[in-house]
Amino acid sequence: MSDIIKTDGRRTTECIANIVLAVVAVATNGALCAMSLHERPRRKFNSLIAAYSAGIVVNATGIALLYGIRVETNETSTPVRCLREYWYLHFYTVGEPIVSFATLVIAIDSFVSTCFVHPKWHLHLRDIPKCIFGFLICSALNTAAIWIDAYIRRDEVISASCYQSYVLSQWYHRIFYTVLSITDIASIGIQLLALANMWIQKSKFNVVRLAQIRRQTAMLKESVILVACVIMSQGIPNMYYVIETMTVLPKWFDKMVWLSTNFGYIGYSAYCILKWFFRREFNLPKTLVTTAKVSPTTNSK
Repeated sequence: MSDIIKTDGRRTTECIANIVLAVVAVATNGALCAMSLHERPRRKFNSLIAAYSAGIVVNATGIALLYGIRVETNETSTPVRCLREYWYLHFYTVGEPIVSFATLVIAIDSFVSTCFVHPKWHLHLRDIPKCIFGFLICSALNTAAIWIDAYIRRDEVISASCYQSYVLSQWYHRIFYTVLSITDIASIGIQLLALANMWIQKSKFNVVRLAQIRRQTAMLKESVILVACVIMSQGIPNMYYVIETMTVLPKWFDKMVWLSTNFGYIGYSAYCILKWFFRREFNLPKTLVTTAKVSPTTNSK
């Protein structure tokens, strides 16, 4: 996440732009997280959105620190020293898994709720703390694995600029971003399957099921927008990092990935905040997302 644009040690326009966009991402996603936690009655979708936005805040904070503190240098260092001195590298190891896995859980829950009338399993509100704990465990294991990888290569000489691709071994760099890429692709694939199933089966639904589908469609639209933003903020960059370790890519790829990342970080939170604002202005229901009463088969317990 930290290798898209390399600065030359000066406060260049690109460096300042990265800091400004990162601060905007922190502000908008911080607001989204607070709104999601404040929403009553508490719903599983809002709780997962709070986890997602918290992960984005962590990532964006890392980016702001990256371009605000680090400078390009010709000196040398070691992986362990880089992890100690450039501690903000840990923001990526914590934030990125949370964002990807939270999005995957949202996609799976939307698919189950939409495609099955009486599912044998679906996510309940009481399961959300377990999910969030699982996200944190994955982040902790990833951080521990990075330190182990760095310790094994403790005598290796790398650039003191300490870009993530230097600090991580090539094999771990590929594995880490391949797993995240697969997770993000799975999320969008599951959402597309849910949309396709709804479109194909809609003509066969009875009146009761159609009423349920109308309620669920609103939530599905929210999760589709969310997944699209995650693909832009993480899916595309993660695939880029994997491909970058195998071949040399054109320079303009960096800019495209940079634009995709920043738009994805800010896109969903800005969408939710604007929607909340306009609903309040026009005296519409004050909900962060459409939270119509859900059918007994999908209601949070």
